[in-house]
Amino acid sequence: MPKKKGTASEFILDLLKAHPDYEMQVSDIYEEGERRWTQANISNALARLLEKGLVTRVSDPDRKAWWSIAG
Repeated sequence: MPKKKGTASEFILDLLKAHPDYEMQVSDIYEEGERRWTQANISNALARLLEKGLVTRVSDPDRKAWWSIAG
């Protein structure tokens, strides 16, 4: 299990690296982090990580986003 200390970005990267074959939604990450960060904070952190090329996003036709660690 990834550490729960530090920033949301650090937690997200640790979580996704621990499960490289998973795709997770913001709500999944929120629950895995035991609600330490708000879902808005997680979304913002994911957007910054996406800009840096550290995570990838896949969107369903119903506009749900799934996140995973970048290859």
